Amino acid sequence: MASPDPSSTVALDSSIVATRLGAYAIKQMCRDFTYVDFCCVDSTILDPDSLKTLQDITLDVEATHSPAERVTLRISRIAVFLDYLVRCEERWVVEARRRELGEEWQRQIVRTQLQPAVLKDADAALRSAERRFGRAPATKPADSDVTTLPVDPATYAGKIVNVWPDKDYVFIRGEDGGIERAPYNVTTSKAPSPRAPSSSPKSPASSVRPKS
Repeated sequence: MASPDPSSTVALDSSIVATRLGAYAIKQMCRDFTYVDFCCVDSTILDPDSLKTLQDITLDVEATHSPAERVTLRISRIAVFLDYLVRCEERWVVEARRRELGEEWQRQIVRTQLQPAVLKDADAALRSAERRFGRAPATKPADSDVTTLPVDPATYAGKIVNVWPDKDYVFIRGEDGGIERAPYNVTTSKAPSPRAPSSSPKSPASSVRPKS
């Protein structure tokens, strides 16, 4: 038996009720940190600047080995994604007002409801990761404290995207955008001073000496 034509059964004054799955998606799932994180990497981003920022943070997420730092970077990525959605929503609201649509079309749901709820859940996820795995490393050598040794002919060239004081390797992003793990030796002129963890650790373009 054919389904009835919706246009013949739904009028302008009809009430439409969401299913249980639809209600769960609206009330709970879209406010969940893990779900929004998946949406972040699986959505089409039309703004080139936002897309580039998301790509850079994703490279940092893949490069780090600290669970807490990984969650911190994922939160930074979600914040950029939500900010992009808020700007899209603002353009929608402007268009709705221009067309004189009803108030229900002009509500800024992402900015007023979803963004605060997702970031709150993300903060809870970070605190959980810190309790289980410990805090992200808070001490990294400052640029002024590191002296690069003379390089051998076999040199890794590019920009360092992550370095740890207790590791004998770094991750380097080459000119083609790819990330490569490279061994290195550095000497410090003084003890590294504590620095707050960065959401996107970067250092100047450098050449590093492979560890012999």
